[in-house]
Amino acid sequence: MNKTTHRTMHRIVAGLCCVLVIGVASAAVRSGVVVMAEAETEANVSAQGAADIPVDAPVKGDVGMQANAGTSAAITATASAAPALAARIRRLESSFRCLVCQNETIADSTADLASDLRMIIHEQVQQGATDAQIRDYMVTRYGDFVLYDPPFKTLTWALWIGPFVLLVIGFGVFAGIVLQRRKMTPPPLTNLQRQRARRLLGSRT
Repeated sequence: MNKTTHRTMHRIVAGLCCVLVIGVASAAVRSGVVVMAEAETEANVSAQGAADIPVDAPVKGDVGMQANAGTSAAITATASAAPALAARIRRLESSFRCLVCQNETIADSTADLASDLRMIIHEQVQQGATDAQIRDYMVTRYGDFVLYDPPFKTLTWALWIGPFVLLVIGFGVFAGIVLQRRKMTPPPLTNLQRQRARRLLGSRT
């Protein structure tokens, strides 16, 4: 290679080194600016948050202790009331009829509808509803038939008297069939009828 080529290569390498150094320096400057901006932003946020906190605000640890104390008290109260609450829910579930099984209460039924009704009772109890309010809600939504022991009134008399009426009707139908069969049974032949039958049979032979 001649001297001109060497000089050209040195200039190219020197130019690349300068570009690399300038790029690194620019990146360092940008990083420093970003870090400074983030630090300034955090400082402003901290100052704003400190200004928003009232002077008499409780310490974070105190708030946590108060919350824990309140939660513990609520758990204790719930635990002490749990047996009575469970007994009440069970009593309510035993007072409603499963609309699918019809001969079981929702407390004993495994039908999906019975499970839904039990969930409604749980929600109503948790919301503070009384037994009468829960009963009225169920009757309004499903009618008196949902009550396992419906009250005796005009609208529910069929639930009470219906089985006995069906029993009487069934007995009457059975008695009518028996009497009808008796009427269809021919009476025994008299002696005169037997003699005529013999004569007819003898003449044919």
